[in-house]
Amino acid sequence: MEKLNLRELSVLIICRNQNMAFLVRAALKALGIGRVVVESDYETVMQLLAGSVIDMVFYDLDTGDGDSVGLDFVRRLRSEKESPHPFVPIILMSANTTPRTIGAARDAGIDEFMAKPVSAKVMYRYIVAVVTRRRDFIRTPNYFGPDRQRRIDDEYEGEDRRLLSASLSEAEAGQFEKDGGTKETLKFLD
Repeated sequence: MEKLNLRELSVLIICRNQNMAFLVRAALKALGIGRVVVESDYETVMQLLAGSVIDMVFYDLDTGDGDSVGLDFVRRLRSEKESPHPFVPIILMSANTTPRTIGAARDAGIDEFMAKPVSAKVMYRYIVAVVTRRRDFIRTPNYFGPDRQRRIDDEYEGEDRRLLSASLSEAEAGQFEKDGGTKETLKFLD
């Protein structure tokens, strides 16, 4: 596994359970992450993302609001025109690991799904994944976020629907490049 220097990383934990937030924060600090912020209110989170440098989000889906409320927040963050940080990597944590929940989270626009209970070692693995192997972003009429397809099937002979077919708006290009990406790493669907 790659060894990353996480000292300069700024992470936001979105979690309503104080005990869980404490454990996640302690694990991230133990990994050497320089700045860890904990917040639970969605509107405050949006303001924080607009006014601060946040490199990554750890989001606890088990908020007591139900999965749909939490995933609506992820969709808002990814898709709203006024979203302060649509490209921020989101690692979602949940004890609910049913295929339905994992699929819904993926379809909302998360980068990674981390099953609880979590450990510093597992968290580090997911951090490495989003830092070193970030998936391309795609836009469809109903989705904006990391490409949901993880594998490339070299045997597939059908139409390639993941061709670059539209250009980025200036705002999207600027934000993605600010977040460490390049225009070439975004893909769009008509």
